Amino acid sequence: MESYRSPIKFLQRMIDEGVIKERLPQLNDMFKANSPMHDFLGLMFEDISRGRAEAFYKFDERHTRIGGILHGGIVTALLDQVMGTSALTVNPGNNQVTLELKINFLKPMAKNNSPFKIVGKVIRTGRKTIVCEGKIVDREGQICAIALGTWYIIY
Repeated sequence: MESYRSPIKFLQRMIDEGVIKERLPQLNDMFKANSPMHDFLGLMFEDISRGRAEAFYKFDERHTRIGGILHGGIVTALLDQVMGTSALTVNPGNNQVTLELKINFLKPMAKNNSPFKIVGKVIRTGRKTIVCEGKIVDREGQICAIALGTWYIIY
């Protein structure tokens, strides 16, 4: 995989050239190798396009709280990672950080309703911030969590 000075520009170029779908396995490997959090979560991106990212998460016992339910911090991290990736696809700068993230937990996430699909979508891109929405759905298509977040663009 070619390397670029900015991973953001590399991702955006793959989208612009229409090669993102065929390079998803390499992209997943790159995320896993360069992001300890991504590796820990075990996320697998299934689709990335301009302003949108979609990933799957397979339930992992290491991520649970007492009672076998996925820990809220893990749910937050899953949404942050996928929504942040959707923001990367439109980011005009060199990097970004999460400025704000609000989550509504709607349904417990447990082994019996795995795997989960996480979708992040850009709502608005400004000069200094990117606003995204996200959701997690279970294998039955029921919404488990919804989120709204803002990413600060670093130039």
